[in-house]
Amino acid sequence: MLHQVGAASPSVWLELTRLIPSVLWFLFTVIVIWKLWPYIKRDVIPNLTGFKGFGLELTFARVQLDQAAAERVGINVSANDRSQVLRRASAAGRVLTGMRILWVDDNLKANESELHLLKSLGMYVDQVTSTADALLRLGREKYDAVISDIERGDEADAGIRMVSAMWDQHAFKWTVFYVTRLEPSKPLPPHAFAVTNRPDHLLHFLIDIAERARI
Repeated sequence: MLHQVGAASPSVWLELTRLIPSVLWFLFTVIVIWKLWPYIKRDVIPNLTGFKGFGLELTFARVQLDQAAAERVGINVSANDRSQVLRRASAAGRVLTGMRILWVDDNLKANESELHLLKSLGMYVDQVTSTADALLRLGREKYDAVISDIERGDEADAGIRMVSAMWDQHAFKWTVFYVTRLEPSKPLPPHAFAVTNRPDHLLHFLIDIAERARI
């Protein structure tokens, strides 16, 4: 008697047939969520009490905050400090979602973890590398806040002069200077909202701005 080599038995085919409805239902669910995700993220998630505190977004934000804190040389951001700012971000989810930020820094790779942190919390972040590009963006687009370095290339006060130009050109937005080394003895630059070298403090200041500007 000849046997078909490699042929599946009737029982195997029967089991595969039974799995088809489950597979189709799973694919249908994935497609529906993918299609509706922009609406869910914008209108549904912010209204679900506690979701952000236990959801995937906040979990990813914690990973990015931990990474950002580890990358800041000479700075100790305790686990309690990180948890505190993430709890506050969870409570402020409604005003953070959709917040638009312009980030000005000539080293785009220097703040990748912080960038992913903000995006994971529903913020939109555009990056530019120069004052000229920043002023161009501010003149044609709407932003809620600006993050900037202070030193840029050979200019020790590039960020400070940029904020002054923003003010003079009526394109001013609250600006947080995010620096490598903090010098507490220096006064807060004119028109600046804050200066910090800590990622948790950066997020605190952005929440402060969002609560003032977007409620």
